[in-house]
Amino acid sequence: MKIEFNKTIIKSSRSQRRYYSPLTPEEETKQMFADFVSEHFNRRKKVGMPGPAEETVAELIRQGVPKSSVTFCFSYLAVELAHATYYIYRTEPDRGSVQVNWNRLRFTVKPALSSKVMAEAILRMDAELPALETRVKEFLDRLAVEMKAEEILQVSVGAQLEAVLPAMGLGCTFSVKGDKVHMDLTRTFQGSVDLPIAELQAFLADHERILGTLHPDGNGYVDDSGHAYLGSGTPFLFP
Repeated sequence: MKIEFNKTIIKSSRSQRRYYSPLTPEEETKQMFADFVSEHFNRRKKVGMPGPAEETVAELIRQGVPKSSVTFCFSYLAVELAHATYYIYRTEPDRGSVQVNWNRLRFTVKPALSSKVMAEAILRMDAELPALETRVKEFLDRLAVEMKAEEILQVSVGAQLEAVLPAMGLGCTFSVKGDKVHMDLTRTFQGSVDLPIAELQAFLADHERILGTLHPDGNGYVDDSGHAYLGSGTPFLFP
């Protein structure tokens, strides 16, 4: 009877992906948009109850928004401005909420503003959206450069480790953090034994003999699971 052993004596832990930014480009863009919308509504004085959606739209029309830009629905009024579409909810439970749709992103707030203040906030926000778009593009460009540099460094470090560690029978997961490399090393021992069935019980009772059959596995590996994420593009529409 042939017995084969495959015993890992050091348990590895997979490294986490590291980014220059704590979020992906898509998540960062969403966060920048959410902060932008929240800031425009939160910096204005709130009232106890939000003004009716109809009054907000009437105020927008008084300030120059064409009536053709407004769509009336049962639960909301939609106002399409130059850079985004604003859904102003008129029925419960969403009454007083505004959803801003911009470049396939949506963010909803419930600021409890008067109709006049709400209209002013919407108009000012729409006028400043091109500036947000510029900031987002600049940020994504910088992030892409940093992440590409991170990817190149990961590949370089991985090649150096792979040139040495597998031949030693060592497995490795790693991540690069600044000017330091973190490595989780593993080594697997294995062995094969042929013996008569009648000797099996004695063999199993001799722990030293069992361990003596083991030797390092020569099939080491280097796992570059910590490489930077670049992605294939962004779903956001920037001209």
